[in-house]
Amino acid sequence: MDIDGSHHVTIKGNIAHDSGGSGIFTMKSDWLTIEGNQVYG
Repeated sequence: MDIDGSHHVTIKGNIAHDSGGSGIFTMKSDWLTIEGNQVYG
């Protein structure tokens, strides 16, 4: 998941695996809620 230049985003209850880079990536964003996620591999 790549979030770039966004605001008021919620990332909740996801499973990210074997993504080959970052599981959850944010840049130049604000008012983010990231909770209850699983990232592995």
